[in-house]
Amino acid sequence: MDQYPRFKGIFRLRVWPLFAILYSRSVPFAHITHSTISMTDQEFAPSTGSSFSVILLYGLIFGILSTVLQIAMGYVQINSEPSGSFFGPTAIGGVVVCFLTAFAGFLAVRAIVKEVNPVMSFGQGSLVGVQIALVITVTSVALSQVWYLIDPGYADGFIESTIANMEKMPGVPDEAIDSTVESLQKQFTLTGVLQTAAISAVVLIIVNVLTSLLAVKLFAQKDEF
Repeated sequence: MDQYPRFKGIFRLRVWPLFAILYSRSVPFAHITHSTISMTDQEFAPSTGSSFSVILLYGLIFGILSTVLQIAMGYVQINSEPSGSFFGPTAIGGVVVCFLTAFAGFLAVRAIVKEVNPVMSFGQGSLVGVQIALVITVTSVALSQVWYLIDPGYADGFIESTIANMEKMPGVPDEAIDSTVESLQKQFTLTGVLQTAAISAVVLIIVNVLTSLLAVKLFAQKDEF
């Protein structure tokens, strides 16, 4: 019945064990190769969720600090005597806030590199600067609107103190004062809030992209792949 009994016997005794040995040796190799590739991917792939949590945290912190500082300097101007100076409390506060929030991207990139992933490209650093600037802007606008509801007299007091200070300035025409009053009144409307937020976002994006790129240059490992 069976035409090749000897051939089958040789296959069972010699060839089949050879296949078994080759298979048993190939499995660990495949496992090691897959593990190595997985480790490489995990090492160089950015952790998006963790990175965004860092961005959100620093954006909220700097957004709250900038809002508190701006409102505090507004109360300083409201409660102080008009001096006729161009550099009042709100102007000084604005410069301090701009300088302070400019380093949000720098610190966020540094935290991401140290805590999430040491590898970051300049493009990823720029994206961090854009995202954190938007978080700061949204946080600041939202908190400011909430405070205006808590203290409805803040806007009127700020406008009146600004007018009183401008009236003390030498050589300022009435037309300039009227234009400033109109501009301040629009600033507290919805349209004015959106326009101010847009301008603030653009400025924050520019400065935070620059500081984020500086942080990438100083702290991050460059992605060579």
